[in-house]
Amino acid sequence: MPVKITIDEVRERLIATARAGTVITYSDLYGDRYQARARSSRELGLISMKEHGAGRPLLSVVAVSKETSRPKEGLWDWPSNTTPAKPIGRCAWR
Repeated sequence: MPVKITIDEVRERLIATARAGTVITYSDLYGDRYQARARSSRELGLISMKEHGAGRPLLSVVAVSKETSRPKEGLWDWPSNTTPAKPIGRCAWR
C-alpha cells in the first residue's frame, strides 16, 4: 500500500520539479493514480492559491496528466479577475 504524502510534501515535490525545469505526472507526484485522482484537484488548487498570494507563479502547472502531458483543464478555470503573479521560472522558488 502506498504511503500517503502530506500537502507540504506535495508542494516540495512541485518546487523541486519547477527548479529542475521539468514536469511531473499526477501519479508520480502522489505515488499512485488513486491518490492522484482523489486529492490532486483540491490540493493543487490550494497550493496555487497560496503561491499566488505570495506573489509567485501557479506552482501546479508543473503537474501534468500522463495521457496528455498537460495540466488538468481545471487549472485554466482560475478566476478571470486574478492577475498572474509573474512568469514561471526556475528561480521563483529559491
